[in-house]
Amino acid sequence: MAPVVWCWPIIVVLATMWSSFAPSAQEAELHLADGTRVRTKLLQLITSETSRSADPVNLEVAEDLLVDGVVAISRGTFVTGTITEASPLRLPTWSWLWWPRPRPGRLTFTIEATRSVDSQTIRLRSSRVKQGTAGIAVGTRRPTLMRWAHEGIRFNAFVDGDYMVKSQKK
Repeated sequence: MAPVVWCWPIIVVLATMWSSFAPSAQEAELHLADGTRVRTKLLQLITSETSRSADPVNLEVAEDLLVDGVVAISRGTFVTGTITEASPLRLPTWSWLWWPRPRPGRLTFTIEATRSVDSQTIRLRSSRVKQGTAGIAVGTRRPTLMRWAHEGIRFNAFVDGDYMVKSQKK
């Protein structure tokens, strides 16, 4: 009985040392595939009346992007975009030949890039398939004269290319 009591302190010390050397979080290498959807949220009001081509558009990631259950892009990460086309409502002058019709405004923007959890720049595009420089056309579902999108509206963006992201597994 005496040798067993004498061994307990040594076992406790060895168990404590073993647990201190074991890593609590492991680094994982995640494959972020081309075309993966990233949900984004607009952080500003954009309109066809006040916006101009090449104006910046501020967005953020609306939901964590998970790859194999591990976060690759965190919610709240800043996303950059650019307005590619903005033209205001045009009211034509009266003509004696026909009834004048107003020309509705146009507003198109692209979503360009964000950062992963390892601070790597991840390029984004506006459509699932690669198709040139197509952007997101705002306000095309209803026949309105002025095009606008307010803060909080969500848009889909898609990863442009394959990336290897290093993330912490918990």
